[in-house]
Amino acid sequence: MQHLSEEWLIQGNHDRAVGRDEDPHCSGPYQVLAAATQAVSARLLSAEQKQFLAGLEPLQRFQLGKAVFVACHAVPSAPLYHYLPQTSPVTLWESELNAAGHPDFLLLGHTHEPMKTRFHQTLVINPGSVGQPKHGDARAAYAVWVDGEVTLRRVGYDHEQTIRAYDGLGLEPHTVELLAEVLHTGGHLPLESAR
Repeated sequence: MQHLSEEWLIQGNHDRAVGRDEDPHCSGPYQVLAAATQAVSARLLSAEQKQFLAGLEPLQRFQLGKAVFVACHAVPSAPLYHYLPQTSPVTLWESELNAAGHPDFLLLGHTHEPMKTRFHQTLVINPGSVGQPKHGDARAAYAVWVDGEVTLRRVGYDHEQTIRAYDGLGLEPHTVELLAEVLHTGGHLPLESAR
């Protein structure tokens, strides 16, 4: 079994925002939730933990066996903030593969929507999201890589236990209600409620 190394860790937009006290540049409906949870994270994390998050790289290249990987939070050309859904034109995906250097595997996140698709020799994988789905499925989404084979998986979990964990964090009740709505519905967030 291979051990986790720092080159396998990537910085997401919220990691950077907490670590550097910046705007995470999230989508409009989620800005209220992002601001509230960022304030909690900033209060609970030590200076050393914030420095760790601030120092992570948003794009990493590494090799596992003979397979070459590029991992980034969003896309290689804009590793923190750009949204590129699977349904985007092939020309945009080809541009990202060029920016990544055509690895065997391109690992992405940011959209929180699971995907597994091949563009030429590159398998592009987004495992989805464990705790903040945006794809209409309330189960935790993740991917498993074994000897070059990738499987997208989902598993149900106790949303109520997660929601109870929000108690004592100093979040406004309205914010907790919105976070609960996201967990229960797999990402549905009423636009009028987020204001």
